[in-house]
Amino acid sequence: MVILSQSSRKALARQTSYRKASQGVHCSQLSSVEGASVLLDQYPFLFRFDRALYVIKLTRTMANTTIEFAWALQVDIATLGGHLEAYEKLQSTIATLRLCNRFGQGNKATIAKLPVELVQNVENFLLEAERLKLKKQWVRDLTCWEQQCRPTEHMSREEILECYNEWRGSITPGSWEDECVCECGDVHALDEFPESELDTINEILEGYYDGSWHRDQWCDEHEARIESWFRRTGEPTQKSRGTFDRLSSILSKHFGLETWITHVHEHGEPVFPSPNNLHSTKAYLRLPAKSSVRYDQRQDYTRCHMEPFRVKTEFGLAGALSLPPEPEPRSLARFAHACKVLRLSYVPSEPSPSTIAFENSDSDKLPDVTLTGKTSVDARPQMTMFVRSNDETEDW
Repeated sequence: MVILSQSSRKALARQTSYRKASQGVHCSQLSSVEGASVLLDQYPFLFRFDRALYVIKLTRTMANTTIEFAWALQVDIATLGGHLEAYEKLQSTIATLRLCNRFGQGNKATIAKLPVELVQNVENFLLEAERLKLKKQWVRDLTCWEQQCRPTEHMSREEILECYNEWRGSITPGSWEDECVCECGDVHALDEFPESELDTINEILEGYYDGSWHRDQWCDEHEARIESWFRRTGEPTQKSRGTFDRLSSILSKHFGLETWITHVHEHGEPVFPSPNNLHSTKAYLRLPAKSSVRYDQRQDYTRCHMEPFRVKTEFGLAGALSLPPEPEPRSLARFAHACKVLRLSYVPSEPSPSTIAFENSDSDKLPDVTLTGKTSVDARPQMTMFVRSNDETEDW
């Protein structure tokens, strides 16, 4: 079943005359978006969507691609999200601390007597504690989205033991090693889960991802964390980037940079049977100056015996390339300042086919920028091409 866009469903609801004449459909069935949905379910011929969309002249949500160029630097997304959230949360506390240190008066204003260096140490202590707490939550959700977690990480010790004993009970005792079999010749339930069997029970549970065996004890929590990740970064194809919509304004106001967040496919086979691809989410810091172009894809149709049929469709786009100007040193300093204050980790970008075949001469002219995170590395922002393709079509 193809899900139509909201505008398409409304358009379908307006096409009363066509269906009244040809199929005797009542006006009440087409008077609302809900009526249009009922119509799609009641009349099988409408499931020939290519023809229906063509005849009624509806539009279905099609794929679109946006291409942008900007000077940018890739950073670890969990670190960026957690540390930027901590920075936002403690802004009022840090501002109060600094004001009291600078302007505090009276016998009880002991903080005014502290040197600035000591006040900065207090700020760093507060920030570090909040960073650790918030980053842990970001990493937890990202781990599930990337399928780097194991089922038992979402279960209590009691649930793991219950699952393991149930699995043991389903195995023929004769297939167990001698030390597992009691003197009575049976295999009894254990009181404690053996850590050596952790991989075994994880592999069994992963195989039942789409089944019902103990699924509610771990998979619901796993999927809830993925939904939590989407609230942080935005669901695929959505314009909103979730929590980053708010955090990006903080980054822009305090550091003069913006974020670019996108979901990507990763190489490799998924651990769980569903979905069919591995995913991750990438984050970039970039200068606001950028050039961009958007291209909406449309399907081609042809008429044959009064019925439209989909035909091969090729998408192409060409035009003069307008790149952002080479940044000034003070603009480049924004990256180093943001990474130092937020304690961000630089992520080396994998070379694309274009950078393998051609040297980026503009980037080679730029001075190195030292980024300070948990480790200090020499890196430099690069002219980066950003491509996002969205396809909102769903079949259920």
